[in-house]
Amino acid sequence: MAFNVEKCHVVHFGRRNPHHKYSMNSRELEESETEKDVGVLISNDAKPARHIKKAAQTANAVLNQLLKTFHYRDRNVFVRLYSQYVRPHLEFASPAWSPWNLTSDKECLENVQRRAVRSVSGLKGSTY
Repeated sequence: MAFNVEKCHVVHFGRRNPHHKYSMNSRELEESETEKDVGVLISNDAKPARHIKKAAQTANAVLNQLLKTFHYRDRNVFVRLYSQYVRPHLEFASPAWSPWNLTSDKECLENVQRRAVRSVSGLKGSTY
């Protein structure tokens, strides 16, 4: 099987890693701090913070689109739209990163949910 050298990267894990240079077909491979594998961002410190931040940004973007599209926000319809279009971005690959996330990571995801609850008229005062 032939490998595309431009698409191959090296991620060095650990603080004491000597950061050796690797080559393929006499071309040196680029070093990278994060790589995406099966949709999950894997960083060189093995913490899920970057993946969670990216998931929250994507969920916020989708929530913005919903809020701009639907001016009349019926509680039942909006909850179904939120569950179908926003929550999958927040929950994607959660079994992979859930045991290791920090309080700040949880807050990042919960801010999206709080914002959705505040934006719907029938959900004021209730928790997400």
